[in-house]
Amino acid sequence: MGAKRRAKECAELPKDSAKKVRVADCRKLMRETLAAEYKEILGAFVQVAKKGSASHMKLATELLEAKEPVGNRRSGSASRLLRELKLRERERAGR
Repeated sequence: MGAKRRAKECAELPKDSAKKVRVADCRKLMRETLAAEYKEILGAFVQVAKKGSASHMKLATELLEAKEPVGNRRSGSASRLLRELKLRERERAGR
């Protein structure tokens, strides 16, 4: 189902309609709409940032910064075993 058709269906639903709009449909509609209008949204964002909007400039800078990869909080058992084996090899080599 296309984004325009879904948007039309959502707009046509009366507020007290027995047919409820599912959250998943709303999210999908939002993703499709943003994807279809991405270039225009980005262009407008850049224009506002160029005019000196501090919040837009801050967001633009944050988006351009490289993010460090987020690692797992805990390593798996295979990783722990490998680390222990390497440690034992170093200890043996040091004797």
